[in-house]
Amino acid sequence: MDTIYLHNASGKVGGSNSSDQFFSAGSIPIDSKGENAELSLTARDSKFWMKTRTKYDEGIALMTLLEVDFWGSDGNEKNSNSYNIRLRHAYFMYNGWTIGQTNSSFVGVGTPSTLQAPVDNVFMRQALIAYR
Repeated sequence: MDTIYLHNASGKVGGSNSSDQFFSAGSIPIDSKGENAELSLTARDSKFWMKTRTKYDEGIALMTLLEVDFWGSDGNEKNSNSYNIRLRHAYFMYNGWTIGQTNSSFVGVGTPSTLQAPVDNVFMRQALIAYR
């Protein structure tokens, strides 16, 4: 579970502004407007994944990955605090080939997978066919 305590958040009341979900320097209030301190709890960062690895007689492995999280479109916070599921990765790798949806080849390799909104980094997840 992700927990964020904001002393002077900005925007709308009730967990509906972007600073309640992740740090955004542009949402820091510079005037007397804003809301009082707020504690936000969310499970949106939860990730579920399934991996397989099958070795064939030639010694070459077929690997697959399916990963989802809950950063899809907003659901309803009134009763159930629901969020929609989002596909992060779905690909297979075989003999140097990667086919499916995953991070672009142009994304830096040093970015932790836990970051939802990387700062000062290229972030692109797309369908691709790549040979590495």
